[in-house]
Amino acid sequence: MNMITDSAAAVSIIRKDVLKNLKYEPSSRNVNLAALTDESLNSEVVVIPININGKEIKTDFVVYDSDDIACFKKHGIIMDALLGVEFFKATNAIIDFKNQTVRFP
Repeated sequence: MNMITDSAAAVSIIRKDVLKNLKYEPSSRNVNLAALTDESLNSEVVVIPININGKEIKTDFVVYDSDDIACFKKHGIIMDALLGVEFFKATNAIIDFKNQTVRFP
């Protein structure tokens, strides 16, 4: 699976067509899609466990249609999922912008 990390994205997202292959069932709930606002939208969300250094992190993903984010296609980026700020908080990730690395303690 091709995942992109985004330290500015409030939530993690996954493509709907990718989710079908993983056999996880989404549910509807209100999600705050922007870290700096109190606005939330009713969205499909699925919880998928991600293994980091032998530790399982249950991660919420907002489900989206692949056509919703056309800017990625425009630049030739193939993205199945995006890991946002909530994932970094849950994993206590250390982001080194200078060296362009992410470390999970």
